[in-house]
Amino acid sequence: MPAELEEIAAAEEEGIKLHVLSAPVKVVGKGGAIVAIECNKMALGDFDTSGRRSPKAIPGSEYTIEVDMLIEAIGQRPDTDSLKLGEVKTGKGGTLVADKRTLATGQKGVFVGGDAATGPWTVIEAVASGQRAASSIKRYLTGKELGPRVDRKDAETYKYSMVPPTEEETKERARIGIAELRPADRKTSFKEVCVNYTAKEAKEECSRCLRCDIE
Repeated sequence: MPAELEEIAAAEEEGIKLHVLSAPVKVVGKGGAIVAIECNKMALGDFDTSGRRSPKAIPGSEYTIEVDMLIEAIGQRPDTDSLKLGEVKTGKGGTLVADKRTLATGQKGVFVGGDAATGPWTVIEAVASGQRAASSIKRYLTGKELGPRVDRKDAETYKYSMVPPTEEETKERARIGIAELRPADRKTSFKEVCVNYTAKEAKEECSRCLRCDIE
């Protein structure tokens, strides 16, 4: 399953039952309502081009899960129904097409970045695209040609101590765990699951890093 281990553990803590290596093949209805899902058990086959092993159905392994509600949640795509796209084109997975460097779309004055342009990706890439878009928008509004590079501030000089770290500073220490809401509380609210570090815990966690003062 393409998911982080902590996400899987959290789901199980909240009482979610996972049917791994299974594939839904048929939705069963009765009287105009969904009553069950038929599934096949799967076995991992050869590796595909992405480096993952492709699942293959096991003959005769069909089984049924009784349900009173079915929520289809496979994959992600941008919701562009409320947008008047005009000359903005859409690409694979419903993403909005834009120049990868300037993030300009086919419609003059319209820029797009983040998951809307790349599909589900990392926070780091989303922040980087925000920088690229801001640089392009600034150039556009000031009548300049859109450049292939992001406008950045000049390099700054940082002062840091030349005293080597002590043995205590370089000693390996375990990461401080983040406190979380109880599973029962997670299921009945929309509160933040992870609780922030206290000031003491934050300093302790930061002190694990070697010479953070350089940054």
